[in-house]
Amino acid sequence: MAKKCAWDTAKKTCGLFTDTTTPTTKATTSVFCTPLLEADCSITEGCAWVNKACTHFTGCTPFKLATLEECKAISKNCLSDGIHCVPYDACNTYKKEKSCVEAV
Repeated sequence: MAKKCAWDTAKKTCGLFTDTTTPTTKATTSVFCTPLLEADCSITEGCAWVNKACTHFTGCTPFKLATLEECKAISKNCLSDGIHCVPYDACNTYKKEKSCVEAV
């Protein structure tokens, strides 16, 4: 069973609920990101697609992107809070509804 985040509108907090579906993931690791193409870069652990090139991934928060799709294009480890990219984390760490419900 997969655990997902859910936004509690009354408390304005993010919490955990259990989902019976199992997500599929493709986890790969690369020491050198530079030769990777766009399709492989953002799903490769330690790499990020930035300015039309694959580079080493240093974190989500420097990127001011408003949508999940934009943040995931940088790295599979990122989602959006509506203002900038944030890393996937424990549900109770999300401060905004958008990042909470996008955390799958």
